[in-house]
Amino acid sequence: MGLASNPVRSPFSAEILASGQPLDPGRSWVGGNGIMHVRGMVLEGTITGDIDGEVLITQDMNLDATFTGNVHVKAVITADSGAVYEMLAYVIVTNNALSGTFMIHGTESLRGTHMMGTVGGVGGGVATLNGYQFTAKP
Repeated sequence: MGLASNPVRSPFSAEILASGQPLDPGRSWVGGNGIMHVRGMVLEGTITGDIDGEVLITQDMNLDATFTGNVHVKAVITADSGAVYEMLAYVIVTNNALSGTFMIHGTESLRGTHMMGTVGGVGGGVATLNGYQFTAKP
């Protein structure tokens, strides 16, 4: 097996718009400290930009009464081209503003394709992704 070529780096940006109603609300409870915990909430949405397609989002959240806290995201992106990507993100929510990091990697024929960068936005089910795409094929 040969060594992977030097990765090609290019700018990457996209926007994810999550649907309003969850497909599955997951489990939720409020702890003694007033923090709302949600595990396994499933949403669907769309992605536009450098990837266009559909997104299936599973998230775990820990939020206080002002909806300030953190969100862990796992998502499967199915591009209009049929390509499939997997995404992980860690997002901090403060005053309805999002900030965090993401990593996306291609599957099957897109193994070796990775996107990483920052998550931003001002809530309303919209998250902006900005960063770089790295492509290396063995």
